[in-house]
Order: sequence, then structure tokens, then C-alpha cells
Amino acid sequence: MIDRGVLIATPSRPQGQVMTGTVAPSGAVLIAGEGGTPGQPPEWTYEFAGKLNPKGPTVLRGQLANIMGGGAKRSCSISFEALR
Repeated sequence: MIDRGVLIATPSRPQGQVMTGTVAPSGAVLIAGEGGTPGQPPEWTYEFAGKLNPKGPTVLRGQLANIMGGGAKRSCSISFEALR
């Protein structure tokens, strides 16, 4: 859902991570924050960026980084389709 420049991405599965971000008037999208198991300390950070596609799926590229030790990072992407 996008409301006044704020993006709330809800997961497709019950245990998934709710992510929030911003959408600029130009269509630039940034989603960043911390994630983990509900009720537990954060386990990773995430940051994804890209351009909003109002006519189909938007693909954001970025990374997840482990903050619980080891410092492992993984490049990945997420996609969503804005509700019409």
C-alpha cells in the first residue's frame, strides 16, 4: 500500500516481514529497516531501492545483512505490485 509517499509492504505469508519505506514524487522507492522473528531482537538489516512501476511489478534491488554475528551479507531483490 502506498499512501502519501509512505509504502507499507505486507508479506505474502503469515511469518513474513512487514517492511516500510518511502516513494518520492519522481517514483524513486527506498525500503530500509531491521527484521527478525517477532518478539525477538532484530536479526538483520535490509535496504532495497528502485523505481516504482505503476503499470506492473516493481522490482527493488538491495541487500540483507546479518547483525547477530558473522556480518554475512546477501544481495537480493524484492518485487511487489502497487494496489490499484
